[in-house]
Amino acid sequence: MKAQFLRLHRWIALVFAVPLAIIIVTGLMLSVEPMLNDRAVSGRSLPLAQVEAALAKFDPDKKATSLNVRAYENTIVLSEGRGSVPKRIDVTSSTLIPADRTLWSDTLGTARRLHETLLLDLGWLVIASTYAMLAMIVLGLLMGWPYFRNTLGGWHRATAWGLLPLLILSPLSGLGLAHGITFAPPPARVEGPPVPLHDAVKIVAAKHDLASVIWIRPQGGAMRARLIDGREAKVFAVTRNGLVEGPRGWPRLIHEGTWGGMWSGLINLVTSLAMVLLLVTGVTIWARRWLRRSARRAQPAA
Repeated sequence: MKAQFLRLHRWIALVFAVPLAIIIVTGLMLSVEPMLNDRAVSGRSLPLAQVEAALAKFDPDKKATSLNVRAYENTIVLSEGRGSVPKRIDVTSSTLIPADRTLWSDTLGTARRLHETLLLDLGWLVIASTYAMLAMIVLGLLMGWPYFRNTLGGWHRATAWGLLPLLILSPLSGLGLAHGITFAPPPARVEGPPVPLHDAVKIVAAKHDLASVIWIRPQGGAMRARLIDGREAKVFAVTRNGLVEGPRGWPRLIHEGTWGGMWSGLINLVTSLAMVLLLVTGVTIWARRWLRRSARRAQPAA
């Protein structure tokens, strides 16, 4: 059965090689974001006065409903909702960032859309590829305990078995996100109308440095804020009486590497590098065998 498992393992990898390569490489890029957001390492601060000055200048009519913060590049993004053109603002100089200027956060945003939909509304293919990744891991286990050698195949097996828990958790948590599995109760309902964005910024700033904010936006009938509390990304409901912490969604925390700041980001980085190594070595091993067989078939019979 080992030969059959190996053949199936190889063909699944070949069939899904392209989407898996995109998903893995973009995951590698996204693993950097928790490290960029880790204020415990960077020591960044974003004063309320700077954000209020930007809001007063670029949203005087208070039409904006959401705010994204990228403290690692001193920018905020204001949006009035779906269909509107977001305003990218340099909070240090309180100036608009030209649309043709590419920021690191823009690159990460494109990587996230590739990671989730391949930029072509192909979320179903991303999910299928993730199931394929899990199937390959299961087939690898069914092939039995490996032997380790200093060869391409040996490094392939050593990486797979040495980092097995991480390699399983990454696609499993991704599928949890895709299927809406949180292992947590729904967030508590907030009575009354959502707090306006300008007021929500002040309420958040009363307890947290705004450099720790990821976003503030309406969600589930209330204004909510996602921010780094300690070294973990948490979602809070913003109410007139302050912030109310929501339930933890562990699949998201694990998959995004936002449960432990730089350290969880590093774990995701190592996991992504291991997946790159497995994909490259696996395809290379197959290509070498295919070339050898082609060369033998091409030789004239004696």
